[in-house]
Amino acid sequence: MWTAYLSLTRYDGLAPAEWIGPANFVKLLDDPALLTSVRNTLIWVIGTMMLPVGLGLLVAVL
Repeated sequence: MWTAYLSLTRYDGLAPAEWIGPANFVKLLDDPALLTSVRNTLIWVIGTMMLPVGLGLLVAVL
């Protein structure tokens, strides 16, 4: 609950949290690093989950 509250504020850990509503999420959607991180996450999931399962199934079939 605390993290959800902080996601809707401007908070640096020292000063009191300032309520800004969903502005953090709007700013996130405008950030070009978001697409890069989503792409990297998908590559990681494919490499660490799908590739071993596929190779395991291939070995099982052979």
